[in-house]
Amino acid sequence: MWRKAGAGFRDDCFDRWPGVEHCFTSGGQGDMADARDFHGFFRGFQVRRGQRSDVPFSVVGGDRVHGTGVETVRYAPGVRIFGETDGYLTRDPGTALTIMSADCVPVYVVDPDHSVVGLLHAGWRGTVGGILPNALRRMARQFGTKIRRVFVSLGPHARSCCYEVREDTARAFGKYPFALRALADRPGSFRLDLSAVLRSQAMGCGVLPKNFCVAPFCTVHDRRFHSYRRDKTRKRMCALIMKGIGHEKKG
Repeated sequence: MWRKAGAGFRDDCFDRWPGVEHCFTSGGQGDMADARDFHGFFRGFQVRRGQRSDVPFSVVGGDRVHGTGVETVRYAPGVRIFGETDGYLTRDPGTALTIMSADCVPVYVVDPDHSVVGLLHAGWRGTVGGILPNALRRMARQFGTKIRRVFVSLGPHARSCCYEVREDTARAFGKYPFALRALADRPGSFRLDLSAVLRSQAMGCGVLPKNFCVAPFCTVHDRRFHSYRRDKTRKRMCALIMKGIGHEKKG
């Protein structure tokens, strides 16, 4: 269950895997698109979560293109930015996967059996294009992941109560009519439920219903979050997941 935790947000379901650290920032923690704000947040995160200060950190991010590209990354000290990429997988401790968002869906993925974590940026294009199925297939191919053992959690994002799209976007979701609701008072407009689409895709790949979680917060009407749809802001929140140093899987 997602809840407020300190200045940010977290899903208590992750507590079942010691060493898997994660969070989603609030607007009150600053603009994560600003390097100074992000650096301050990340250093604080390391301290709060008990990460070793004597090991150089590795931070992975990317130029979001609202696509379906997924990269597998290894530990390397410093900050790395990947182009044309909206998703990351790793099983290396000390490698912080990050994405910036302000209404799109941050998708957290964990394979506890193979000690793999992942983070995806799913806007409507990436969702309908299949970034989540792409990531799950890559995990199975590269790590031997059994999809029925995977846990998927969707962080705070624009929920169907506020996510309005026009008919041209709605047509792209023709395979998912359950995720669309026509607005009677605004012909040609629809409310779109990205979480329902991602859930359907996850179940179709073999994720068990009990292993799929959705944060109950809407970034548009909940002013604890930055929202592009609400304010046309360039400010962003940060989603982060990593395996902490000292929690390497044995054997």
